[in-house]
Amino acid sequence: MKALTVVWNEACDECVGFTDPADARYASGKKLSGLQHICGVSTLAEAFRETYDEGVKLEDVVVVGAEGLESIREIRAHHWRCAIQLTPHIDRHVNRDLSCASDKQVARNSETLAKLQQIKARHMTFVQILNQFFDIGDTAEKDAAK
Repeated sequence: MKALTVVWNEACDECVGFTDPADARYASGKKLSGLQHICGVSTLAEAFRETYDEGVKLEDVVVVGAEGLESIREIRAHHWRCAIQLTPHIDRHVNRDLSCASDKQVARNSETLAKLQQIKARHMTFVQILNQFFDIGDTAEKDAAK
């Protein structure tokens, strides 16, 4: 069984995942102990730490062995389908003619659009995290089409 530690930024709209706990701790802004610090950390951990030096949180994700890969595949496909299903709704709010609308209607449309985009972004974040468990070319899009 392999564990993945996900480090989220404060807004929870960007994250990175590490199988090395030292990289995760460093990315989250925590100090490393002697040997961990000497051995160095990944450039991804370093970049994430520099970008989000405050307000990050760690989340441990337990990943099952190869027999559980199909479950992960199903979860990834689910998040992909959800994101794709939101696209026409987002497009409808983007392309809505608001030239004759009241300020209240324009504000409501903008709020709804922002919420839909945030939900879609979260689904895509989950897809990106789960992509780490599959080979390049083994995509959620292909799974969802099955």
